[in-house]
Amino acid sequence: MNVNSEVGQIMANYMNMKEEKFPKLLIHDTRKIRPYHFLFSQHFQEYTEENIVKFVNEWENGKLTPFYRSENASLVKQDNKNINYIVGNNFESFALDPTKDVLVMFYADNCTQCEDYFPLFNKFADKIKGSNGTLNENLVIGKFNYSRNETKQIYTERYPTFALFPSNNKTDFKFLLEQMTVESLSSFIQKHASLTLTIDDL
Repeated sequence: MNVNSEVGQIMANYMNMKEEKFPKLLIHDTRKIRPYHFLFSQHFQEYTEENIVKFVNEWENGKLTPFYRSENASLVKQDNKNINYIVGNNFESFALDPTKDVLVMFYADNCTQCEDYFPLFNKFADKIKGSNGTLNENLVIGKFNYSRNETKQIYTERYPTFALFPSNNKTDFKFLLEQMTVESLSSFIQKHASLTLTIDDL
């Protein structure tokens, strides 16, 4: 990846590597519907001809673990106390927590429809979590920017996507299939959440 080239800069931005040391060697695999990225430095330490050939061979033989993009959680600004900003590196600790029902809004940069839904999502979170943020403590609400992060559990190109990860079955997550409103999201949660919720004035 040559970050001095236009293509290299695009890839560096896409992979959240603008502040990292270069050079970087990666494989951008588009053979399936979901593109996968394989980062050389995740598997090898030294850039030698032998290691590069081995890197490509192991990719061809399906032996490499994909690299999933992630923002730095400590640098992300939280704009609503009742909504967790989830990144790639902490997605599993949030969404797959077996003690919580977890609702996640997946969105993307430059998505005008997402921008339209943010106020409704904030309103829903504020109401269901209460004024002090302690109501319905068994429900975690989060948002996930898929333009800057990835997770192996979900791949989507439809934004926004609302998904619920029930506490009792994290592999059988549910998607909101109708238009998102405060009321439809409330009904969706009540139907699929595995833990008891208090929902009064939504």
